[in-house]
Amino acid sequence: MSRHPARVAAILAFVVFALPALGQPAPAYVPGAPPAPGTAADIADHAAVAGTWSAARLALADRDRVLDPFAAFSGVLGPGFTPAYLPATTQLLTDVLYAASAAAVAAKWPFHRLRPFVADPALARCPGSDLLEPNRSWPSGHAAIGYAWALLLADLVPARAEAILDRGRDYGVSRVVCGFHWPSDIVEGQAVGAAVAGRIIGDAGTAPLLAAARAELSRITIR
Repeated sequence: MSRHPARVAAILAFVVFALPALGQPAPAYVPGAPPAPGTAADIADHAAVAGTWSAARLALADRDRVLDPFAAFSGVLGPGFTPAYLPATTQLLTDVLYAASAAAVAAKWPFHRLRPFVADPALARCPGSDLLEPNRSWPSGHAAIGYAWALLLADLVPARAEAILDRGRDYGVSRVVCGFHWPSDIVEGQAVGAAVAGRIIGDAGTAPLLAAARAELSRITIR
């Protein structure tokens, strides 16, 4: 359990009570515990993080450190995918960012899994490791946010759903490439993101904004 029960309680209260009050649904998924040290899953995590990547993949992972859905998905959705043209889409992506961030933060606090670069500093392949809490690896907040964005965009642009979801998954993998997360952190983060996206997309109160986003996305050039 967390060594900061008051902080955990405050975060959970925000997720459960404040988010609905702000129009953000509380997440429906509560993560389990990370793989125990020395188990087969933990050993597989270590082996995967110790892999090698091309310079191009490392550069992408570095760019993916920024939480910007337009930068992350413009390669899939085309040059017209910018906030200037898409106010409703921007609002939805912002709502998802806040909701998935809060859900991921709340999910992290009961656990104290060390990040890969703590186990081996040579695994910190991207800048920014000094800005991360070393024992909050499980689950990945970036993976939760990126996959929630992908699920939302796939719902809005179903013709590009496969490519969007592939990019959303790859966005999470960038955290492994950087040495910031273990692969199982990514999978669990994506589950958190899926719960958040599902609640937002399924909320009847969000339907008018979803309709507006679909309409404006239909007017831009999609690759």
